[in-house]
Amino acid sequence: MELAHPIFRQHSRAYGRAIALGFVPDGRFILVVFSYNKRRKAVRVITAYEPTEPEWRIKYETLKK
Repeated sequence: MELAHPIFRQHSRAYGRAIALGFVPDGRFILVVFSYNKRRKAVRVITAYEPTEPEWRIKYETLKK
């Protein structure tokens, strides 16, 4: 299975946070909410999970095009 690059978007409800949507090597679709500190060049993961809502997969497919 060839992995595609994740899709990144700003989090609509939290300043300074972003969302990554994509697939892990075993094929599961995941959503990761994170913040990025430019000065430290560090990523802080807030949460990561397999979304059960179909809207996230639809959003991923739409943005991928």
